[in-house]
Amino acid sequence: MVNIFEAPGSGKGTMSDVIKSSRGLSSDPIVCSDLLNSQEMIEKKNKGEMIGDKEVVKLVFEHLLERKYQSGVILDGFPRTKIQAQCISLLYDQMFSLRNEFKMTIHKFKFRRPIFHILVLFCDELTSIQRQVERGKHAHKTKQLYGN
Repeated sequence: MVNIFEAPGSGKGTMSDVIKSSRGLSSDPIVCSDLLNSQEMIEKKNKGEMIGDKEVVKLVFEHLLERKYQSGVILDGFPRTKIQAQCISLLYDQMFSLRNEFKMTIHKFKFRRPIFHILVLFCDELTSIQRQVERGKHAHKTKQLYGN
């Protein structure tokens, strides 16, 4: 698993493609901000409710259980808080523990050695803002062209 986080416009999406290719990952990254745009989460946000660590961790971990992520995945924008980082650390510890527990059984192949990489991209504030403004202009132009 590769975790990528940094400011919007720092190049996470671009780097995700490079990492995906170099690591031989077939699945698209799990983008944490996309998970927070489900109907349920949008309703919560529209009510002015905060989406807490418990809900974010639950969403991410549920997605990690999907079969398509069995060989590895990139997590874009997770963890974002100390609690989320502690939860991912606990997940790693549990995966390692299960691997050790079952390493001498026929189930040993189901518990490969967990590998986690954390990548932090550094981007100065001005660059981040400029990239976000350009994205906004592009989105606005696209909306005008296609009426979406």
